[in-house]
Amino acid sequence: MRYSCEDIKYFLAHDDMNPTNEQAFLIHLENCKSCREETALEPDLEEILAVSIPRPSPLSFRKDILPEIKRMERGKAKQSRIEKITFPAIMLITFIPAVLTALFWDDIRSIPGSLHLAGAYDRLITFISGMDLSVFSLAEINAFIGETPLLTLTLISITAIIWAFSIMEAQKALK
Repeated sequence: MRYSCEDIKYFLAHDDMNPTNEQAFLIHLENCKSCREETALEPDLEEILAVSIPRPSPLSFRKDILPEIKRMERGKAKQSRIEKITFPAIMLITFIPAVLTALFWDDIRSIPGSLHLAGAYDRLITFISGMDLSVFSLAEINAFIGETPLLTLTLISITAIIWAFSIMEAQKALK
């Protein structure tokens, strides 16, 4: 329905009457200079009126919104598949050390007997006291580490703990 200038004047004269098609009413006001001057609204009132009337969206449900929903659903399905695979993979990785421990138990059991903690402590003390601080030799440190299996195992343990912590932090960051 299109509004004429007389219709606009009628609505302005009768405050209790509202136009049935607000969009057509506003289109007429935008295009007709005389009606626009006659209805010269305060800028604040004009802004409130413009915000209160719904405008059609430039987005199409079929062209814009539905493909985006499908893309997001595919992403969620892919993430769900990854999560389903991750748990069994972690369980498998967890069982590997247990299986290796069972297979090489005799060798592992002999390690604590081969460690001489008192001797390692004494060697550490003599190594530190024998170091000249002005001359720092990496070869001496390397030789000392090679002779002390307890220190090597400690370094391996610390490395494993840092590695595990890094993996956990990476998983948190990815979520």
